[in-house]
Amino acid sequence: RVTTWGPEGRARLRIVALAERPDRFRIETLSPFEEPLDVVATNGQRLYWLSREHLKIGPATSDRIGEVLPLPLAPDAVVDVLLGGVPSRDGWQAVDIAFDEGDLRLMLRDERGRVATAWVAADEPRLLRVKLPPTELQPAIDVRWEDHREGIARKIAFEIPDRDLRVDIRLDDVRLDEPIPEARFQIDPPPGRRADSW
Repeated sequence: RVTTWGPEGRARLRIVALAERPDRFRIETLSPFEEPLDVVATNGQRLYWLSREHLKIGPATSDRIGEVLPLPLAPDAVVDVLLGGVPSRDGWQAVDIAFDEGDLRLMLRDERGRVATAWVAADEPRLLRVKLPPTELQPAIDVRWEDHREGIARKIAFEIPDRDLRVDIRLDDVRLDEPIPEARFQIDPPPGRRADSW
């Protein structure tokens, strides 16, 4: 289940999501009758968006993903948000570690000198929160992961403070380590239709 808060108000949706590292995902928005309304998929290179029997295909960029999802991130960063990783392509190095209310707080620095903060559980290796500064490709973001079971967070809160946007994701049925066919990360045009370039 996904709840978004933004300038236009609140929206609640049910989705089915598949994610596979490093950069492949498929997200289907469901109707109240459990039928797909919109489908977004990427194989990491191409982005596919099927809406009302109309298919668009284009490069999988953060701008394009932001047009169809409330997560304006590159494909690998979307997968990291869903699976619990630092949603950034940039290499981060820990420069300071401290205890913060029983958890570890890591100050991270990338090769450009930007600083981010990550909170990690002290009792086991699980990411709890990440605050990243803006880049040319994505806005500043704040992601929290809660209710960890089997290594996956069941609650994800994603915020873009500059855009007054918040997305809460609650994962109800999680299946791990199941093979996902490559075809699930692409979408073919509906019968009798053609895809439009995007």
